[in-house]
Amino acid sequence: MINRASITKAAQTFAAKGQIDKAIAEWQKLLKEGHDCNVYNTVGDLYLRKKATREAIDAFAMAAAIFREDGFYLKAIALYKKILNLSPKEVEALICLAELNAEKGLIGNANENYMAAAELLIKEGSTEKAVEIYKEILKVSPSNINIRRKIADLYLDIGKKEESSNEYLAIALEYLERKEYEKAQEYFLRVLGFDAENVPSLVGLSRTAEDSGDVKQAYEYLNKAISFAPDDSAALFNYARLSIETDNVDSAKQALVKLTELDPSNIKHKKLLGTIYLKEGALENAWKELLPYIDDALSAKKWDEALELLGNFMECESVEEVKRRLVSAYKGKDNKDAAIKELRELAAIYENKKLPEDALQSYRDLLMMNPMDEDVQIKVKELEKETAPAPEVFFEETPVDEALPKVDEYIGQELLSEAVTGLEILKAREPENLNVLTRLRDVYIKTEDKEKAIGEFIAIAEIHEKKGDMGAKDAMIADANKLNPDDPRLVALRMLSEEVKEEVEVPSEEAAIPAAGTPEKFQEEMAEADFYAQQGLKDEAINLYKKLLEASPGNEEVMKKLKALEPGKEEQEEATTAVEGDLKDIFGEFKKGIEAELGDKDASTRYDLGIAYKEMGLLDDAIQEFKISGKDPGKVVQ
Repeated sequence: MINRASITKAAQTFAAKGQIDKAIAEWQKLLKEGHDCNVYNTVGDLYLRKKATREAIDAFAMAAAIFREDGFYLKAIALYKKILNLSPKEVEALICLAELNAEKGLIGNANENYMAAAELLIKEGSTEKAVEIYKEILKVSPSNINIRRKIADLYLDIGKKEESSNEYLAIALEYLERKEYEKAQEYFLRVLGFDAENVPSLVGLSRTAEDSGDVKQAYEYLNKAISFAPDDSAALFNYARLSIETDNVDSAKQALVKLTELDPSNIKHKKLLGTIYLKEGALENAWKELLPYIDDALSAKKWDEALELLGNFMECESVEEVKRRLVSAYKGKDNKDAAIKELRELAAIYENKKLPEDALQSYRDLLMMNPMDEDVQIKVKELEKETAPAPEVFFEETPVDEALPKVDEYIGQELLSEAVTGLEILKAREPENLNVLTRLRDVYIKTEDKEKAIGEFIAIAEIHEKKGDMGAKDAMIADANKLNPDDPRLVALRMLSEEVKEEVEVPSEEAAIPAAGTPEKFQEEMAEADFYAQQGLKDEAINLYKKLLEASPGNEEVMKKLKALEPGKEEQEEATTAVEGDLKDIFGEFKKGIEAELGDKDASTRYDLGIAYKEMGLLDDAIQEFKISGKDPGKVVQ
């Protein structure tokens, strides 16, 4: 570790005695330990004392670089100026000073430094480096034409013609924007001087001539341009445009057809081609080409531009498309009267063309603009009736929730037969849809079809029962009884209900079982379950064994006894199926015999048979027998 204090003191002592080399040597000991801007500055001053200018400049440059890196810009600027005072041709110092001035916002000073550096580089023969310096000037002064010209000239000097032409073209276009046409022409021609087939220059000269009022000369420049570049979009577009102005319609059309092939989505090209077709009277072709442009104008709310173009197509075959867009444009301009006029004509066109749906929409739009127009109201009703799908098709294809408003409309118009038709179709699609069933019930009540109304009451009640809403179920049955309490279906339901009420409620065996908290109680309950099993009371025994298992999970003795009582699932299902099948067959034969013997006669026997069916749980058959017996006026069901 060096002693900075002693080295500094020694260096200062040597310098005071005029021993410059020894002083520099001491300071350089410190620089070996790390760069120090102040030490470099001191060393530079010492080199100056011994007239070693180059070494002094190098030391000052090192100090300036460190000051700049550490953010001490003013100190860095001062040092670079110090260097330039010693040697005005120090290019690196000029560039660094220019950069610092630009960072500080001193654009004039920066440009001055850059220019000086570039001129020095040119004199040295470092042309490309000079170009890069000039480009730095353009970054801070992009509209500096003199600098751009210098760059263009330098590129040309070193044989970079393409880069040179790009810079000259940029200068020419800048002058063109300033409407300095002679200067613009000068630079376009300068490019053609070393690149005779330069299409952008020819297009630029054409624009210059056109802006100057010489359309013929402009056209000739473009004609030459497309001879060199037949697929150049800019040249083709301007050529087509000027061809129209100079009445060279065929040339314009050829150019535009080519353009639409190159870029089918470009609506500017289509507009020009459409304009040509308009001049030729080819309305359909013009409509095809101009339609995208018209729609674009409507989207951009350029109402007047759209209206001007649309006015050319009143005799077009697609006149309804024209009028539809006229309506949009007039609405956009808040011209209600004009919009209504076009809508009326549009609706009439649709009617004449047998397009009722489109006509209906037009009349509906009219009604929105003028709700009190009675003639339009009548038209809407007529066309709605004409375009409405057949009820069967509508109710079969339309989602149920969307079809119900149509049902409500029928009901409101007292078209109850149509309402029933629709509701029955919807019911077949969704048999448990309460919105459908309640409407159907209400319509049947209105038509005084009590039998069908009661059927819907019962269907709704069953749905409530499935949902566990017994209150709603009972309410439905009560309302049904108000219509006809003697309806056989309601009678059967009452009889079933009364039978259930008459059954004696047996206290639950499970509730009587004491908690098996002690071995004694457990054994008592086991003995009771065994007793049930011995007496053939399997259900009671099984329930009690299950309770015991809950108290003593995994008890092998209980599990064994329970298993002995519970048949396997498959065996149970097979037995049940077999029994049900046998009973069904026997009952079927029995029914056939009874029906053959009785027919529709003997209401009393039929009634008794209904009672028997009911007791067997055959509710549907019981209801059927009650209905037959109810046909006998002498038999009143109680």
